[in-house]
Amino acid sequence: TSFRSLIFIAMILSVGIGLVATMITIKPIIAKIMKLKDFVSKLAKGDFSSKISISGKDEIAILATELNQMTENISSLLKDIHEASNSLVTTSTDIVEIEKQTHETSTNTNLAMQEIARGNNSLAENTQQVNLQIDHLSHQLDDSDHYIREARAMSKETHLLSKQGMEMLHCLSAHAEKT
Repeated sequence: TSFRSLIFIAMILSVGIGLVATMITIKPIIAKIMKLKDFVSKLAKGDFSSKISISGKDEIAILATELNQMTENISSLLKDIHEASNSLVTTSTDIVEIEKQTHETSTNTNLAMQEIARGNNSLAENTQQVNLQIDHLSHQLDDSDHYIREARAMSKETHLLSKQGMEMLHCLSAHAEKT
């Protein structure tokens, strides 16, 4: 039984030493995992400015390096998205301004066309008035031409009568000298 006790104590010591050795070995791994957990929590909250520093060449250190690279890539993508978003806002603002100017130009063009239409209507009315006045003047000229022809005819007749009157006057004058 003493041999059994000795084996039992050796087993307990082996398990104890194994546990202590495991604790000593696993403690740095747990510390690295806790650092990773804290880092990932910051990422989950949107903090892409932080970095994680885990030294070594094991898988956890490689994972930390890759997480840092991923964070830089995400940060760069977010910056690009932010710049594109600002550009989109600027472009949208420009488009709204262009739309306002286009609307204003369209309104001004519409008003100008209405003014031109009113001007054309007024021009048409004035042209119609001028045509009526021209027709009236044409009739007056026709009447004047008629009166001028009548005046010429009267002038010829008056000239003829005047000539006859002068001949009679000469005859009377010659007759009066004889008597």
